[in-house]
Amino acid sequence: MDSPQATGTPPEAVAMPAVAVKKRAQIANATRTMFIWIIVASIVLGFGVVGSVFLVQRLVYNQKVLNAQGVALSNIDYDSKNVSDLEGNLRALDADENLSLVKASPDDQPVQAILDALPSDPNSLALGASLQQKLLAAVPGLNVQSLQVDQDAETLGDGTLPFTLTVDGSQDSIMNVLTNFERSIRTINVTSLDIIGGDSQTMTLSGQAYYQPSLTFELKKETIKP
Repeated sequence: MDSPQATGTPPEAVAMPAVAVKKRAQIANATRTMFIWIIVASIVLGFGVVGSVFLVQRLVYNQKVLNAQGVALSNIDYDSKNVSDLEGNLRALDADENLSLVKASPDDQPVQAILDALPSDPNSLALGASLQQKLLAAVPGLNVQSLQVDQDAETLGDGTLPFTLTVDGSQDSIMNVLTNFERSIRTINVTSLDIIGGDSQTMTLSGQAYYQPSLTFELKKETIKP
């Protein structure tokens, strides 16, 4: 076999292709390594961005929870401070002699007269019975022709119960009825009044009684959405 010298080919010509192949391999390896690092860096950066967004959302949510807790604690603190004032007002009302004079039953607390004057529910049947028994039945010589309470008003929820009554009797009997309405502890507004006759009179009276729906206080849980 002829040597390079025998063929006349310089040694550098034989070494150059090997060096070029080696460099290309090194460049390919470097390219793959760089590509791998770019992928790894992208993944790490992606996790970092997602983690940062999650952390910010968590911080915002925690702040919303803290704000809601602050409002709840502030309300509880405000109500707690007013309890003593409310108890003092109730004790003062319970000692009020004027309320003691108008309470419906001797066994009732004086403050019950306030609840009787402005009931918490729109009970039209109870209103009709109260008008009949408290304001009309005790009047001597009075004849009740009709007494109607608008039951449909219970569903309106506007705090009023309209009613209409027609009675007849002597002038004194009619005056006693009007006096009873004036002295009644029940809040009543007379909207129309018609009296006809002489010694024997007929009165048609329309009015409305009032009620105040009761308030309910309760502690409840509230879900704070992210």
